[in-house]
Amino acid sequence: MTSLSRQKCFNHETREAGAKCLECGRFFCRECITEHEDRVLCTNCIKSLSTHKKKKRMGIPPLKDLACFVGGFAIIWMIFYYFG
Repeated sequence: MTSLSRQKCFNHETREAGAKCLECGRFFCRECITEHEDRVLCTNCIKSLSTHKKKKRMGIPPLKDLACFVGGFAIIWMIFYYFG
């Protein structure tokens, strides 16, 4: 196992590494790495995680949002009709 003090940034060869990405295992400087959901990740891993979440969300939830909108509109219309 190599120590962090001897590692260089994966993106910037002249900079000393500040942390290791927990997702891909590469070393990065402080500018190339960030904390996301209590984990230290590089920008490439954050991008790949966000695209997975977007793809995963495209199932049933749009129908749920539409049902909530229609239900809310119907309730508001009934209240308006009752007081009108």
